[in-house]
Amino acid sequence: MKQKTFGIDLDGVCFDFLNAFRLWLNGALDINIEEREITSYYWYRSSDDVSEEEFYKEFDKFGQEGHGYRALELLPGALEGLKKIHEAGHKIFYITNRPLYALQDTIFCLEAHGFPQRENLHFAGGPQGKGKKAPLIREFNIDVFIDDSPRTIEEITTQTRATIYCRDYLYNRHLDDTWFTRVSSWDEFMKAEGFNG
Repeated sequence: MKQKTFGIDLDGVCFDFLNAFRLWLNGALDINIEEREITSYYWYRSSDDVSEEEFYKEFDKFGQEGHGYRALELLPGALEGLKKIHEAGHKIFYITNRPLYALQDTIFCLEAHGFPQRENLHFAGGPQGKGKKAPLIREFNIDVFIDDSPRTIEEITTQTRATIYCRDYLYNRHLDDTWFTRVSSWDEFMKAEGFNG
């Protein structure tokens, strides 16, 4: 297999941010948003129970006061897949739109789980995760990138030459998948990239 450079998003691809923050938000605001209701990446657009202001206030509390990025659960197959990519001799870059205040908790979490090549962690920057990933994808000559954010998928399919995978969620189903491959699990992603068994 030809050596490649893989770009990997963290939340929604490696970690179950969706359910961790959903539970936080439900507890903080005494509401009951269910996963099936999250049809927009910006949840306040798909729920009458939370305003944009409340969403971002709790988003920052979750990350800063609650250290939510320290103990997120891994999505099934994520660590195993990353280890297979590493063992096959490929390079891995973790490129996230997490807020900069999450840096130390992110480093702690990647170390605690034993992520391979975790020194290649890069924050795309921007408030509330609104940075651009395409410049980093071009800078590191990334061949394959996987993400779940609709805004990021739209950005990187038009501004990079990488092979793009979109981790399937209700909130990104509206995207036209002409320019990327939609996968619902790490198993599907690995098979699409030629890792069998």
